Amino acid sequence: MDVESNNEHADFMNVELTLCFTFADVAETNYKIGHTESANSAISKAEQGYATLRRFILDPNHSRRLTNEDLRRITAEIQRLRERLDALQAAFRL
Repeated sequence: MDVESNNEHADFMNVELTLCFTFADVAETNYKIGHTESANSAISKAEQGYATLRRFILDPNHSRRLTNEDLRRITAEIQRLRERLDALQAAFRL
């Protein structure tokens, strides 16, 4: 396995995490201003991204392409995303 392949997997997951957190922020803002439909759409997209990340991190064919450091960091960020989404759902009773 080459370093470039490792970097591509980590980069993909980092971009997906950033996108999911952005959707979570958009959802929170939209809920606060009463745009429930847009907020629900953003939450749905964040949840889809979360599911994709979980599949990748739990699949040995993908996770083995990450360094141990990347695997630990990305796993922690996926957990942080889950907590963020759960907090939004609790706050806005989804």
